[in-house]
Amino acid sequence: MEQLQIVAKITPGAIQTNFDETKQWLAQKLQKYNLNNYTGDDAIKQMKEGRATLNKLSDALKERKRVVKEQFLEPYTAFEMAADELLAMIKESCDTLDGKIKEYARIEKQEREAEITKYYQEAVAEAGITYDLWTQIYDEKWLNKSCSKKNWKMAITEAIQSYQKNIMLLGQLAGEDDFEAARKLYEVDLNLQDAITYITKKKAEAEALERERIRIAAEEAAKAQARVEAETRQVMQQAESYAREREAAVRKEEQEAAQKQMQQKQQELEQQTYLRMQKQMQRQTQTMPVQRAGMSYQTGIPTGESTMSGGRAAATSGQGMPRPAYGIRQGMQRQQPVQRGNAPIQRSVQQPILQTQAAELCTFTVHRVHQEEVCQFLTQRGIGYHIH
Repeated sequence: MEQLQIVAKITPGAIQTNFDETKQWLAQKLQKYNLNNYTGDDAIKQMKEGRATLNKLSDALKERKRVVKEQFLEPYTAFEMAADELLAMIKESCDTLDGKIKEYARIEKQEREAEITKYYQEAVAEAGITYDLWTQIYDEKWLNKSCSKKNWKMAITEAIQSYQKNIMLLGQLAGEDDFEAARKLYEVDLNLQDAITYITKKKAEAEALERERIRIAAEEAAKAQARVEAETRQVMQQAESYAREREAAVRKEEQEAAQKQMQQKQQELEQQTYLRMQKQMQRQTQTMPVQRAGMSYQTGIPTGESTMSGGRAAATSGQGMPRPAYGIRQGMQRQQPVQRGNAPIQRSVQQPILQTQAAELCTFTVHRVHQEEVCQFLTQRGIGYHIH
């Protein structure tokens, strides 16, 4: 291709100015606007007027600068316009070629992408992976000519193997309840550490819940044990109370039975004593004379009727037998010892005084062994007696 040659003859330009004289003049003029020159009550007003004058002077200088630059650049502006026209001609041809090249490259990339996609689909199907790894592992560099087929195949294979290994690891670390959530979290961006952190957190929460469950279960067990112990103590107390009450009732029954037995024995004893007394009085009646008037011995079993005027009938016992009245009702007495058996018994001798009436008396002999029983027997029945 022939070389492009642009011929441009440049004549250096020069701008003649009076900057040196203007600079000296401006320096003298600016001394007027020194702050030391502003005094008095209207100093601020004078400063504002000076500032306005300086702004006008600056605007005039800027405008002059713009006009000079525009006049000085007129030759370059004409050259720039001509050069841009040439560049446009070149760009038009270049764009035509570039479009064709890009179209060829696009077709080539599409073919390569189809080949890569087919290989990926076959690889994941063989591995049994249902998750779409393509969006996570795809790399646009695989479409470049600089990336060989071996490289992108190896990248896809390693990505599939890494996915399988990490899923297996998550299955080992996570429980059944947390595995699916951990797997979904890992598949978001294939960040294994995020999934492991999630599993660790869930395990800690599960352990905390288990500890809390164990603590609550222990508290409930302790409460249940306490209730059982309290109920056991209550039952034991009730049993002890029942045993005490039962024991007291048994003792009471035994006491009542003993008392009843004692009463029965006492009644039997009284009956036996009465029978002995009755027999003894019958014997004494048969052996001793009886006189009912004047000074005499009073013996025998009363018949219940008095033979003397003003006499008193004897009481009747519970067996239907007449109960004698013992002792001396009226008069004075004197004692005469009479020996009967082993014990001396004093026999009463009645001496009548003015009264002509006297109660019937029965004198009999009792062995000293039975003396206390006989006295008790007579006292309980309200029978008067006198021991000689």
